[in-house]
Amino acid sequence: MKIGVIGAGGRLGGKLAAEALDRGHRVTAVVRQTPCGDSRAEILRKSLFELTREEASGFDAIISAFGSGFTADPAVNCQAVEHLASLTEGTDVHLILTGGAGCLYEDGTEDRCVCETPEHPVFLRGISRSLAQGLDALGRRPGVCWTFVCPSLLLDQDGPRTGDYLTRCDRHILYNEDGQSYVSYDDLAFAMVDFAEQGLFQRQLVTVASRKGGRA
Repeated sequence: MKIGVIGAGGRLGGKLAAEALDRGHRVTAVVRQTPCGDSRAEILRKSLFELTREEASGFDAIISAFGSGFTADPAVNCQAVEHLASLTEGTDVHLILTGGAGCLYEDGTEDRCVCETPEHPVFLRGISRSLAQGLDALGRRPGVCWTFVCPSLLLDQDGPRTGDYLTRCDRHILYNEDGQSYVSYDDLAFAMVDFAEQGLFQRQLVTVASRKGGRA
């Protein structure tokens, strides 16, 4: 497969690129400033907002690990989702986007999202709301083949790559066999490349958790 990885210079993006390359796929790292750490990837140096429809149509799948960071206008997260959707609308490109646990419903309800609870970190609220708006916008685009991937509440950058994960598609928090809402970066990347390879969860939100693990 030909896979474009948006934000391949970041922590998750780098793991996504490496996972896809290890499986023998042809990977193009779309990076603006931070370089991709894997020399096997082809490099396309530009912002995702500079990506053209012609460039996007050359991929079988685009996996986005884009994040605005904590100092930018949170609205850019929704804008990024909508821009990538516009590039792939009416094509067969599978657009796989990284959301956030803040987009999920509060445990046991569908009245409010995690980002609307007092426990959600203040510095993440704007980002989470913007991503949720992006998810809503995807639902209004029937011509886009999208998958919106939310990690668990605890996203562990140092956790192991087990390749053994759980999924849930009803927008609720997913708890693993240890009773934890937990996923490692490596397992999240493993799952997202699986979704690309197998064409899974099209036009759905899916939450991912490592089967075991969590806070001690």
